[in-house]
Amino acid sequence: MQVSKKFEHLVQPFIKFMRHPPKNNMNKHNRNYFGKKNLMKKIYLAAFLAFTCTNFLLAQNYTRVWVNATQDSTADYLNISDMAVDANGNTYLSGYEVFPGDEYYQTHLVLLKVNAAGQTQWKKYFNNQKDSIDAAIALATDAAGNVYVTGKRIDTFCNICTYNTKLSDIITMKYDGAGNRIWLNRYHDSALILAEPADIALSSNETILITGNERRYVSEIGTYVSNLLIQKINRNGQTTLIKKMNNVVGNSGCFDNGDSLVIVGASDPENLYETQKPMALKFTPNGGLIWSNVFNEFGKNGRLYFVQCDAQNNIYTNGQTDTNAFFTNPRIITIKYNINGQQQWFKKEADRTTTRGHSYGNFKIDAAGNSYVAGYISKSGVDDDWVISKYNSAGVKSWTSTFDGPLHGSDKPVGLAVNKSGGVYVAGYVLNTGGFYCITTAAYNNNGALIASDIFNGIKRSNAFAAGIELDKNNNVYVGGFLSTANTLFPSSILIKYGPKRTDIIAETPALKNEIAVFPNPVVNKLNVSFTTTTPSKNYKLVISDISGNVKLVKQLAATGNLINTSIDVTRFKQGIYTVNLSDGFNTVSKTFIKE
Repeated sequence: MQVSKKFEHLVQPFIKFMRHPPKNNMNKHNRNYFGKKNLMKKIYLAAFLAFTCTNFLLAQNYTRVWVNATQDSTADYLNISDMAVDANGNTYLSGYEVFPGDEYYQTHLVLLKVNAAGQTQWKKYFNNQKDSIDAAIALATDAAGNVYVTGKRIDTFCNICTYNTKLSDIITMKYDGAGNRIWLNRYHDSALILAEPADIALSSNETILITGNERRYVSEIGTYVSNLLIQKINRNGQTTLIKKMNNVVGNSGCFDNGDSLVIVGASDPENLYETQKPMALKFTPNGGLIWSNVFNEFGKNGRLYFVQCDAQNNIYTNGQTDTNAFFTNPRIITIKYNINGQQQWFKKEADRTTTRGHSYGNFKIDAAGNSYVAGYISKSGVDDDWVISKYNSAGVKSWTSTFDGPLHGSDKPVGLAVNKSGGVYVAGYVLNTGGFYCITTAAYNNNGALIASDIFNGIKRSNAFAAGIELDKNNNVYVGGFLSTANTLFPSSILIKYGPKRTDIIAETPALKNEIAVFPNPVVNKLNVSFTTTTPSKNYKLVISDISGNVKLVKQLAATGNLINTSIDVTRFKQGIYTVNLSDGFNTVSKTFIKE
């Protein structure tokens, strides 16, 4: 990999990990950066994380509400691959963990919930024995607040065994909001076929659509071949349809208004990635093929990764094409089909633009049929910029915007969300000052102008990667991801909430003049809290919570002067990280401390 001399001093010795960081794939080389430190070392790092999250401003009318960092001191590595937010702002994050002593490929599915107040509610694994290789791929939520997660499970703990000893299942689970598993669906054909999901979608009647693929070895030709696999699951967890198609790769799917199934991916007649062509298919609810359409461009390969349907059952899909021989000129492509599968238009982004499902890039449409595209453009071997575009329903480009990080590194967008006013929010990561990747959120108005951006710094000498971005019904913005560190064991999921500033208190004079002070920090027995107020007659509420959001102490304070001091006995608190929140009814200020 080529590295600019300009940045070499900033990125060594972590250059191999950082320049092109994997999102869903982790190799043994990456794990070499995770050392084992003691608990207090991890606590200090977490405290630094909390302290560096105080400088925020996403937009003139938005602000950071909170940052949730859910740690697991028993894990060696954590990867968050997908996220989903329900209407009430409950967020679900899924991915996998690797535990000490395991090989890098011995992953374990993980699913956790964070409520709208930023408190971690629960965390689940596929099973507590962790006796197989499994990982989450995609998430979805329904209107009742249930969450659905699909992933893969291999019933062996060996990654180098002979092929026919492996059993690979598609696992799909439904959890209620309290973390109770309602049902588990495991699909498996035979020991010689490896099944894996690529995407999940829900219909209005809670029917689940799993788009996936099967991989099998064909001895006659001496190679592995793949075929499309479509699975429908009813609301009770029962499989109602299995549909397979040879020479087709499935990447994503959705339901139209008539519950027909729309699948996108690639045609693959030669079982070669280099000769795949972008492809869309439509099936009846019972699995009958209605039509298929291959975007057959001479001398080009390609594949589609994203698909959505509008109210008229027009189909919008997004992916990329490239040159057949050397992959020298990738270009993001957006295609619109009508209900009958007839291509209405296609548009391509600039040369050297790239997207890929569940890795980087994203695609959305709004109620008016406008398409929003996120990907990245390669400017050099080490300089990639975000590229965001909008097209109207007729395929006319409304605007394009690019975003570049401070150090002009391999910056990539991961998620995209659009509010009802046409405002666009994009989350991804950029190479930041200091030579580490940071979760970054950018906001655009409906004309494509960048109105603000926010870089989450993480902790010293760490990388923070985004996994997605979602909105709730009140247009609060949630950005999920994970934190990976270079020199210490500190795996952590990250969730950042942005919300509108309070407009009903503009005339209110802030009572809290400055940030509160807590000391000593770290503390063993007695914690002192001090703050200054402009209104001594006010009453204040002091709340101490642990890192999971559990409230440990509530205390009412009455101000008798401008400077207020109070002492709190924390002797019985367990070792760990705690947050002091002080509120005057309009404003809240926070400070983190460590209990030794």
